[in-house]
Amino acid sequence: MKTKLLFIFIIITESLSAQIPVLNSSMIPNIGDNYTYQIDTIPEHLINVTAGNGGENVTWDFSNSIAASGDTIVTSYVNPSTVNFNIAFPTSNIATISSDGTPNFYQLDNNGAENLGSVIGGYVFYFSNPLKLLFLPMTYLDNNTDSFAANYPQSPDYLVRTGVISAISDGYGTLIMPGNNTYQNVLRIKYTLNIIDSFNNGQNIDTLVEEYYDWYGSDITFPILQIGSRITNSSSSTENSIIKYIRIKTAQNLTTNISSEKANSLLASPNPTNGICYVNLPKSGENFQIIVHDMLGKAISKNIATPSSSFPLNLEQLENGIYFVNVSNSNFSKTIKLSKQ
Repeated sequence: MKTKLLFIFIIITESLSAQIPVLNSSMIPNIGDNYTYQIDTIPEHLINVTAGNGGENVTWDFSNSIAASGDTIVTSYVNPSTVNFNIAFPTSNIATISSDGTPNFYQLDNNGAENLGSVIGGYVFYFSNPLKLLFLPMTYLDNNTDSFAANYPQSPDYLVRTGVISAISDGYGTLIMPGNNTYQNVLRIKYTLNIIDSFNNGQNIDTLVEEYYDWYGSDITFPILQIGSRITNSSSSTENSIIKYIRIKTAQNLTTNISSEKANSLLASPNPTNGICYVNLPKSGENFQIIVHDMLGKAISKNIATPSSSFPLNLEQLENGIYFVNVSNSNFSKTIKLSKQ
């Protein structure tokens, strides 16, 4: 009898540990969310980095092969009405402002996320047929394909982009990151983009193939890890350009170690301001980075501030308008909308 009970217990335990994760509409970011990641494109850092095999109950161990190095990018999800050029994207219901300087506009619903376009160098880049970036719901062995088309008509080179994106969930299991941070029930999705860019009314043509893998946790909005590569074949060059990259999530929604009460105490005053305002910082075990962005997402200033302090922010040299102040460290991030008058 004891043998039978033990056998049943083992079967139940194995079935629980082998639960197949499902991505659904709970993965969709909300206005006010923040996503911080580090991106590394240095070839010497990526020599031994591969995505590994897919399959069931896979253990992907990157504890020693990758490191959280490279540039840190903070992406804030905001109401599109607060972002310049929003009139070009009337169906957008969320936008992002990143510390790399590029605003993007999206349309989100229960079926996923579509990229409607962005603003690059002051010119509008818009998708006449939006690029589907997230397909929902999705679980192991699900696959989706979608076409897209975009225009960059105001640019000096005039760009027309067409392509196809495919997404297949090729594995699930356990993800081990540097520091032995372990994530259970992770779903991996492989994305492949085949792109054709035509410049100067078709005189120059580039073909791009981008392939990347995203690892998603069942209760985590943004990818924990992304490993990808991009190959560009240009009609104006005899050699292909190959870029390999990794993105490592370092924080998200970002009130993990700071209570909501303390996060809500993060204020800039006076707001509106005519030049100098003070950012009241919550308690934390480490310093904060304070970055001021303009309406286009361009980083204007960067400062380091100690916790539990009132940091003076000088905007006297800036033109009147709307600015976004992002305050972050490794376990916290919040963006404040600030008006200079």
